[in-house]
Amino acid sequence: MKNKTKIFTAIILLLALIPALLVSIYSRSCVDDFNYSYMTYHSFVDCPYNIFGVFVEALKTDWQFYNHWQGLYSSAFILSLQPGIFSPKVYFLGTILLLLIIFFCTYYTFSTFRSFLYVKKSTIALFALLLTGFFCQFMPSPIEGLYWFNGAYNYVPFFFLTLVNMSVLYKGCTAANKRYIYISMILSFLISGGNHVCSFMNILLLGMNLLLWCRKKLYARYISYSLVMAVIGFAIMYWAPGTAVRQGTMSNATVPDTLIQSLKFMFTHHWFNAEWILISLSTIIFVTFFVDSSKRRKMHHPLFITLGLFIIFWGMLCVPYYPMQCFGAGRVMNIFFFAVTSFTLFIIAYTTLYIKIKTGINIKRNKYTNILGTILLLVNTMYISFSSSNLAHKAVAEMKSGTAQAFANAFDERLVMMSEAKERNSIEVLKFKPLPQSELLRFDDLSANVDDWRNVAWYQYYGIKCIVNE
Repeated sequence: MKNKTKIFTAIILLLALIPALLVSIYSRSCVDDFNYSYMTYHSFVDCPYNIFGVFVEALKTDWQFYNHWQGLYSSAFILSLQPGIFSPKVYFLGTILLLLIIFFCTYYTFSTFRSFLYVKKSTIALFALLLTGFFCQFMPSPIEGLYWFNGAYNYVPFFFLTLVNMSVLYKGCTAANKRYIYISMILSFLISGGNHVCSFMNILLLGMNLLLWCRKKLYARYISYSLVMAVIGFAIMYWAPGTAVRQGTMSNATVPDTLIQSLKFMFTHHWFNAEWILISLSTIIFVTFFVDSSKRRKMHHPLFITLGLFIIFWGMLCVPYYPMQCFGAGRVMNIFFFAVTSFTLFIIAYTTLYIKIKTGINIKRNKYTNILGTILLLVNTMYISFSSSNLAHKAVAEMKSGTAQAFANAFDERLVMMSEAKERNSIEVLKFKPLPQSELLRFDDLSANVDDWRNVAWYQYYGIKCIVNE
């Protein structure tokens, strides 16, 4: 595949992400953003140049939530540092950073196995960009996965860090390099404190790798180190006082019902669509025509891999259902979407390569395979970039209609009203109009009850009691 084609494809994919980035300019903090960051916000307002003080307050926030609401020690720290604490106008930086995290984590994961696949760095980078575009353009809930900091950063980074963790562990085992093992141990501990779904996913993936490589003592020992750290982190999170508080507000399902309902959901939910079929077909073509199968590789039977990933995904579905008797909000569905996409593409690629090696078929690249690869790449790119159901289309629609601008203006008007009330030393409860509806930007709003937890969080953050006239 020529470099010109790769460059053209990369440009199209990047251009398609511009609307998603532009609409983020109109995003603003909401609900749990205020709940988690009011301490760091006040620290910054009181002393803007004391960044150390902000981090201290972030640690205090982490400890507070650990004891009083949930034990997610990694995510609580991150959530307290949402960009809105510095200025409402820079809240969108969270979206930009998240896109970069998705790409670089995906790229690192693929690049780790470049020596295994014997492909160029540019090809790996292009495929990582293609998959980043796919993840972002078709995630089930963009508002909870990109534009609402609290919802996005509680889940998305930890999923992709789990993929990175597997890659780092692979490097450590194959190169017998303890530095990578130490990094994997740290990552496992951090992931366990991120969210329950990704924590369980990481533990199960490590367990699967331990079973696959149990005959290699060195590999097994290294994997065990990371697994132990993951379990320790999970125990610290699970037995936190705050976790018990939150679980007290929920009604647990039975174990049999959890297993049955999760299995049913796995087979009945609409996971796959036209864009997924396209990217799967491209994966098969890529491995068939562009991956050299003449090199010797140690590979397990694909059935073991498939069964293992099936059980892992089943376990991930069980995590939210057991305490809540449902499969979670949009931010959790985003993780399931990432997982089912990553797992199935890995199975497809792995199985295709396994068949090539076992059959001894090694198709050499020629002008016809290059043409086929180029066509599929361009079709994928165009569909991901210009589909009427993608994020870019929704973002353009919200900006064209003025919905995004109206949302941001309404929020900023509230800030002006509060500023004027503070200048008057007013103690009255301010009454706001509801924020305009927005599929991408409005997750939730204040209520008409001044004692509602959302209103209390707003008061803790801004120091002004407010309600919404419904």
